[in-house]
Parts: sequence; structure tokens; C-alpha cells
Amino acid sequence: MGLRDWLRRTLGSKSTDDSARDAPDATTPATSAVASTTSAQDAQQQAAEIRRELAKLAPNQALSQALVILDTSRDTVELATVHQFLRELVDVRELPSVVRIRLSDWFAARGEVSTASRVLEPLVTSGDPSALPALVRLADMAQQRGDSPDQSRLYDEILAIDVGFPGVRERLGRLRAPARAGDAGATLIAPESTQLASGRFELISELGRGGAGAVFVARDLRTRREVALKLYHPGARGDRNARLRAEARVACAQSSRHIVRVFDLIEDLGAVTMEHCTAATLRKSIARGEGGVAQRRAWAAGIAHALAVTHNNGWVHRDLKPGNVLQRADGTAVLTDFGLATRIGAAVEPTEGTAGYTAPEARDVRAADPRADVYAFGALARDLAGDRDDVLLALAERCLSDEPKDRPRDGGALLALLKTMGIS
Repeated sequence: MGLRDWLRRTLGSKSTDDSARDAPDATTPATSAVASTTSAQDAQQQAAEIRRELAKLAPNQALSQALVILDTSRDTVELATVHQFLRELVDVRELPSVVRIRLSDWFAARGEVSTASRVLEPLVTSGDPSALPALVRLADMAQQRGDSPDQSRLYDEILAIDVGFPGVRERLGRLRAPARAGDAGATLIAPESTQLASGRFELISELGRGGAGAVFVARDLRTRREVALKLYHPGARGDRNARLRAEARVACAQSSRHIVRVFDLIEDLGAVTMEHCTAATLRKSIARGEGGVAQRRAWAAGIAHALAVTHNNGWVHRDLKPGNVLQRADGTAVLTDFGLATRIGAAVEPTEGTAGYTAPEARDVRAADPRADVYAFGALARDLAGDRDDVLLALAERCLSDEPKDRPRDGGALLALLKTMGIS
């Protein structure tokens, strides 16, 4: 039984209250005062029960339950109590590192960067590999506030611990030699040019870049919303706007909490805006060794759900890989980058996709097939399994068959297979 179910049982059903609301109003000032006092007492009792139940849980479980309540509840007492509980967690000295990381991500997602940094401070010990996730996040926060010297210092410290840490050397190189206007393939031009689309977007920080373009955290001054702004390189191969239109159209056509939400398409800029998922990509989480067995299975189930919706709507993603799976602050896996998405059965180029996640038949098959996405899922599941989860490894083997006919036929069949293996 979940915490909220427990609360409903403990505090009693609301059906009586609902009946009272439906009855004719026969209250007097005296009875109104009594009702107000009773309501306040009930709220205090509810808050106390929530805190007691959260306190009984291990810190990681308590945090998970708190985030679920914040994501689903509309009860003001529950929300206020949980917010206060999370703020008190910040000062708990013996908080496990995994809880500190998740708690920091939650505060950072709310824009409370100073609190997020304070949560991480106890983890930062020079030369200790366990400090890497905290150092990476602190570097990201330094980037958000425009503190380049601190960002550079933190990257140096990361490389001193792990010289091959994914992406850090490249970021440090870009930081020390920023792109300038007119540079070949440059997407973010001179740092002073942070206003785009006639001043509508204000660039805050870079999230990453690849062969097609780059993604930035930006503030949409029209809607006052922080978004992820994907800019395609002007010299990108093919029709940039055709690919933009395809990406926006396909993503918008899907209805799943595991598929990125696209907000707008700005063809003059060669850009698309989408939700900013504040946690790390799955590629980074895997590289950092984050997530226990349960969390990694949840990621796999979320990706399978995204593929099931995509295939059911008649599309093949064609570039599934850990770098194209984002995470929201609560750890939800979110599939993104539909730039190569193609209608099932439509002609495709054999060289597109990412090495290691491209099905072997891609050299010969010239039509988009959902089983190619299933193969890529298998490679991703293998990454998630590592050497710690035999169930995920068995799932990966089913999906990585050289023969397409031996794999689940599409995302729906894949999702059904996960459920038979106890992954949901």
C-alpha cells in the first residue's frame, strides 16, 4: 500500500464530506467556527501523518515517495508538507550520496541552484571517484550562472579523477576556445549573441551538440518558460527545415509521458523548442554508474512504452541510443530526437543511425522497420544491465538477434515481453 493510500485509510474517506457539500446549507456562525477549527485540526493531523510515514522509510524510498506525491497530488496540505520535508533533508548529515544527487536534481529543476549546490557540498572530496556525479552537476550549475572560471576548475577536477569521463574534455575545450561568429558549423556564435529570434529566446547554457546541431537551455521570453532549444547547424546534411518539420510533427503526434513534449517550430531560426528535462541523459547516467536494478528496469520499461506508442502511430524512430533518452527530475525516461523518424515501410538510407545501435540488416534492408528500433533497444538494455541484472541481459539477447524475425516485431510486442519478464 502506498503512502497516499495509507493516509486515506487512516484519515478516513472523504465521502462523508462530499455528502455534506451536496446537502442544503444549514450552517450557523457557531457551526461554521467549529467546522473551521475541525478543518485546521484535520490538516495538522494529515501533515503529521505524512511526516511520520515518510520518516519511517529509508531516505531513498522517502525521497521517491515524496516526488511521487509532488507529481500527482493536488492536495495543498500534502504538497506543503512534502516540500518542507525535502528542505529538511538538505541538512541531514548522514544522507546517502544517491539521495543527495536526486535531491540536488530536484532543487535544480525548480531553479533553486544555491540549495542544489549546498546539497552536493558534502560529496565533493578531491580525488574521490564517488564525487564525480556531484562535480559534474556543480559544473553544470556554474555554467547556468555564467561562472566560467568555476566551471573550468570543476572540469579540471573531474578530469584529474577520471581523464576519460564522457564529454568533459570536449566541454572544457569549447569553454576555453568558444565558437565565434562565422566559424564553420558553429551553432552558438559569440557569447554576446545570446538573444535569438528577434530577442524571443535568451540562451542560458549549452546542453550538448552533435553532427546535426546543438541543444541549449533557453528562456522563452514570450511565454516566460525555460525550454530546450534545438538548433540545427546551418551546414547540416540534407534539408534542415524538412528535418525540423519532421521532428516536430512526429513528436507532437505521440501521446506518452515517455516522449518529449515539443512546443514550437521556428523555421527561420532552424530550431525547435521542447520541454527541458533537467536530469542527465541516460548516456551520462550509465557512464556514471547511476541507478540500481529497479531504476534501470524502470528506464527500460519507459523506453519500451515510448517505442510502442511510436510504432503504433506508424513511425520508426531509427536513432534510439542512450544519448537520445532524457530524464525528468523524477527519473522518468523520455525519448527525444525524432529527426530520423520515418514512416513504417518507407525508403531509408543504409548509412543513417548510430554505430552499435544499428541493426545488422540495415546494410541490406532499405525500408523502415520497427524491428530495427527493437534491436537498438536491445543494445541499450545491454548497456543498462551491465553485469548486475541477468533479467535485462536476457531481454537484450532476445532483441539483439541477428535475424529480425526472431526479435519482438515492434514496441507493443516488446512491452508485452517486458511484462512477462516482470519488468513494468
